[in-house]
Amino acid sequence: MEPFYLSYDEFWEWFNREREPKRIKTSCEPANTPTITLPSKTKKPVRHIADTEASIKYDSRYVIMYGKHRPSKKSKVWEGDGYLTFVNGVAHLSDLRGRILEEPTILDDVDMESVKNLGELMIGNTEVQVVDSDQKKCQ
Repeated sequence: MEPFYLSYDEFWEWFNREREPKRIKTSCEPANTPTITLPSKTKKPVRHIADTEASIKYDSRYVIMYGKHRPSKKSKVWEGDGYLTFVNGVAHLSDLRGRILEEPTILDDVDMESVKNLGELMIGNTEVQVVDSDQKKCQ
């Protein structure tokens, strides 16, 4: 295949042309109407626990501390507090504002024992330490 060469000026002309914002203008608009600039990035919607069935009724709830799993670190770094909520045997992990941190998962017997004994467990890529049972609010 034949090599492709661009001069310094050609490259920067092409580079600046590619970085210009894309503009939309329909043919039915008057000439003095400003053009609309498309957004460069779309925001990913944040899912909250209120969007799921877990906000309706839950079996049990625990107060937790959570953080990313970092096996190379000597000491753990906890990022925040949250809730571990069980609905029909499925564990939902959310922060205090109700934002879902991990996908709902079904825990095995060993993890359920560590939850009941206020221990540590892994849900997805998140380390969870159960701090307290929140049974008084569970109805």
